[in-house]
Parts: sequence; C-alpha cells; structure tokens
Amino acid sequence: MGREHEDSRTNRRGFTVRRLNTALYGSDAGAQHLSVAEATRQMFSHQLALAGQPPDLRIRIGRGATVERPKAEARGRAIFAAALYDLVPESTARLVTPEALAVERRYQTAHDEALHAVASDPILANEPYSVCVLASESAPFAAALAAKWEVVEKWQRDFQLCDHWLAELAWDTMRTAREMREVGLEFKGPLGMGSLDSWTQPDYEEAASASGREVVFEWGSPVFPVFVDDLKLSPDEAGFDMYDPDAEDVDSATARLLKALRPRVHRALQQIVAEHRQITDALPPVKKESSKSFQWLVRYQVLKENMPVIAEAEGMATGNISKEIHAVKDLIRLTLRKRGKSGPRRKPPAPRDGVRVTARARTVKLLR
Repeated sequence: MGREHEDSRTNRRGFTVRRLNTALYGSDAGAQHLSVAEATRQMFSHQLALAGQPPDLRIRIGRGATVERPKAEARGRAIFAAALYDLVPESTARLVTPEALAVERRYQTAHDEALHAVASDPILANEPYSVCVLASESAPFAAALAAKWEVVEKWQRDFQLCDHWLAELAWDTMRTAREMREVGLEFKGPLGMGSLDSWTQPDYEEAASASGREVVFEWGSPVFPVFVDDLKLSPDEAGFDMYDPDAEDVDSATARLLKALRPRVHRALQQIVAEHRQITDALPPVKKESSKSFQWLVRYQVLKENMPVIAEAEGMATGNISKEIHAVKDLIRLTLRKRGKSGPRRKPPAPRDGVRVTARARTVKLLR
C-alpha cells in the first residue's frame, strides 16, 4: 500500500501552490481562514442527519441496461461503508479518537504553515500542488504527514482493509472529524461521510471512435443511434417486409409490421448494449433485495468470520454466501483477506439509540 492519496498527486485539479493558497486563505498569504463556520456546521449537520435516517434496504445501482463502473463502484463503496459502520462502529471510532484528532490537527497546522511558506517562494509558487512538494520543503510538515500515515496504515492493518481507496476514506474521515469538531459537532457515521458519491467521468471518446459505430456524446457519455440497418437480419436484406395495398388495409399492415419489428429492435438494442460495455467497461445494474451481501463481506473481511460460519448462521449454502461475497468485493474492488481460522466469536454490536441489533436483523444506513 503506497503512501499516496488525492492530495499527493501532482497538478490536482490544475491547482498550483499559489492558486490553492489564494483560494483557501485569500490574496494575502498570511490571512487567516475565512469565516464559514456556520455554513460548515449546517452542511455537516445535514450529513449527520442523513446518516441517521432509517435504512433503505432495497438496493438498486443503475437504472438502465448498464451503469458506469465508477458510479457503481462509488455507490457500492458507500453501501459497504454503511455496513461496516453498522456492524463494526469502532472502525470509525478509531479514526476520531482524541489521539487521532490531535495527529490530524498537527497535520493541518503544519500543512497550512508549509503552504504559506512555499506559496511565498517565487521559484516554488507555480509548482503543481501536492503534499509531496510541501513535505520536500518543510521538515515539520513531512513529520506530520508521516504521523498521519502511521495512524491510517495501522487502522488498515487492524481492520484488514488494505486497499488504496480505503486509505483515502480513512484519510478523509480524520479531516472531516476535525472540521466537525471545530464547529461543535461529533463525527458519528460511516467512513468518508458525505464524500463517497463523488466519482470521475472517464473519457470514452477514443474507445468509441475505434469501434466503427457512430456515437453521439452527451455530457461526456456515449449515446448510440439506432439505424435502419441495425434492424436488418442480414446485410443483404432489402427490407423488413413487403406491403401490397390491394391486399391489406393500413391498420392490419401496421400491426403486422410492428409485431415483426419488436424482436428485431430487441436484438439491435442488445447489440448496442454489448458494444457500450466494451467501450466503457460498464456493468450490469446491481439489484438486491437487501444489503445482506455487503454485511456478509464485512463479517468475512473485518470480523474474520469464515464463509461456512456465516452460511450456518444465515441458514444458507456456503456456495451461495461465497458467490454473494465475491460479487460485492468485485463491485467495490476490495482485496479479500487470506483464508484462515475464524476470528474470535464477537458479541453482537452494542445497541445504538436504545435499539438492540441482532445478527439477522442488522440493517444498513445507506448514504445518499
């Protein structure tokens, strides 16, 4: 697991050090933070309220024949984060302890000081912004950066959540918890609350141009026209049918031709779906009656319950549990832990808000 996250990458959102410094702190490099405490408090209060809403058990990711992989991935990760918090609330609590927040505050203070110093340097001011640039010029910030990474990496090891995107969630959770504390609120909810639904629109145009089919792009997404030739059963076919006005009235011929066209249109649209998936790496929509498969993944990955143990508790075949767990881990791109002995039997999670949570009745508060 490399020590990289969004702020480590060069040219993030096109910002130079100077531009980011001005955007955050105003034209005066020594200016204090702009006073936005009330707006920040309202935003966080709204996020906390959403996290506390009753769960939406029926899951549907995607409304059409396909769903863009980044969008499905982000939504699946949000559901996983909610299941993780529901079953293992300490996974969030570990990142928002007083000790963790002290590390985060030292990181932010050192970051601000390094940013001001580098932005004042005429040679470095126009360098693409990244924490690597700041760390190379500021020993205190480099130390604070390493300390925050130590917290995140220990958290990943302890909870068997080793993937890069989970490190980013932990990183963002610490920052958000600090910001909430500054406006008098406590972070209580899934990892990365409020930030999981962001996803990047890939550039599909080059892949579409190589496909040979004419494609129209609307807001960066490909749209496929349905041509008459798509409805032919073979390239040499002259038409779908013939019409003799002397033998058949218009209404009868219309009904007959529309009936003949239905299977042709269906076949043509299926071909377009296949091409779309090839061009965009899109996925079939995800439809589930509940969030149980995400909970099973948490139980296997974090609580270290082996699949036969989960299957016995759920009254299901181990193969079905395995299929569901692997489908979810593929959706969110989570690296499964190596198989081993089951972890220690854990007591059911402590009741929250006066409601006892049982293994069969756990529900997930989905992020929206």
